[in-house]
Amino acid sequence: MKLPLDISSVLEFEDTIARAAFRDEFRCWLADALPTGWRAAQMQGDRGRMRAYRKVWDEVAWHQTMGEAGYLAVHWPTEYGGRGLSLAEHFAVQDEVARAGVPMMGLAILAVGLCGPTIMEWGTDEQKNVYLPGIASGRDIWCQLFSEPGAGSDLASVTTRADRRSDGGFAVRGQKVWTSLAQHARYGMLLARTDAAADKHHGLSWMIASLRDDEAHPRPGYTIRPLRMITGEAHFNEVFLDGLLVGQDEVLGPVDAGWRVVRTTLLNERMAISGASFDQGDNLADILRAVTERGIGTDPYVRRALAGLFVDQSIRDILAHRSLERKLAGAPPGPEESINKILMARFNQARTELNLDLAGIEGVVVDHDGPQPSADLHFGYLRARANSIEGGTVEVLRNVIAERLLGLPKSL
Repeated sequence: MKLPLDISSVLEFEDTIARAAFRDEFRCWLADALPTGWRAAQMQGDRGRMRAYRKVWDEVAWHQTMGEAGYLAVHWPTEYGGRGLSLAEHFAVQDEVARAGVPMMGLAILAVGLCGPTIMEWGTDEQKNVYLPGIASGRDIWCQLFSEPGAGSDLASVTTRADRRSDGGFAVRGQKVWTSLAQHARYGMLLARTDAAADKHHGLSWMIASLRDDEAHPRPGYTIRPLRMITGEAHFNEVFLDGLLVGQDEVLGPVDAGWRVVRTTLLNERMAISGASFDQGDNLADILRAVTERGIGTDPYVRRALAGLFVDQSIRDILAHRSLERKLAGAPPGPEESINKILMARFNQARTELNLDLAGIEGVVVDHDGPQPSADLHFGYLRARANSIEGGTVEVLRNVIAERLLGLPKSL
């Protein structure tokens, strides 16, 4: 069984000679950098071998490997550690990484996708020179210290305080939650309240928080506690800030006017997540292979589910390419990214649910140590539930679309 059209071939941008040469260069590097046998196992749909590779996958080491090779931020200026190429080459890297079945690069999403563009737009020359090369090289890992127990979707309600010190710097006290990579991060994108008397969208500041000198030695005032998810992994953390010191030269943008800076970060976050591959190896081609192997291509439920996935993926690809065209023309991220982020969540959740359904009894019984990939199927299904929350909840993004794209009133 096959789909009637390969949408990627229709939408793929025509590479210039130089861009095609770059893509070939990166493909060759990727083939050498990945573990021996990875590409063969991925192309053959060998879930057992791919599961073994992913079991020992080191996200931090891979992030640093790509950075050292100069592929994390190829579109950044050379003075900041990039290669001075265009966004087209950057998306070519992302495309090839996704095609190779490499697990989602959360480290790159946070550092290159969110933090870097925000520093480029709001940072001083000194801040750009200090922080951007470390991001591009993969040396410095960042986390996002925005959400709090009482301020998630309503982010402007943060209560973490940054009190001014006599030396002009700040002492930060408060709690953050759902913080990815806090156990590895050297720096944090920190949102704190610097004027408690101002209304909630004012009196906020975006700060560069130095969290540790090395992975074994967090700075005083910085404590993390892992949060275990329904998947069993502890990807997120609670973060407790108790007098963490932030220098006055570590504030990004104007003091007390950080909400404007935050909006830059959030727009880039939705763009980065909507274009990211959350695929853990079970893409549409793998589903089609499973359908063919089981001989269930004529089942009405299967055909309807596959058609829905194909339509969603096609729409997402079309919108992603339209978004890329805007970016290549120099347009900043806009509310349109909210549509693609919602589509990404819907597609990934439907895809992992269908994977579980197609597995039959393997989708019911989890054998973590046996030869069957049931544990991977369950992990994918459970992990996808978070896609409608992370990077902005679907409900909030629908409001953004309604108000900023459709021009609807905030309330009726």
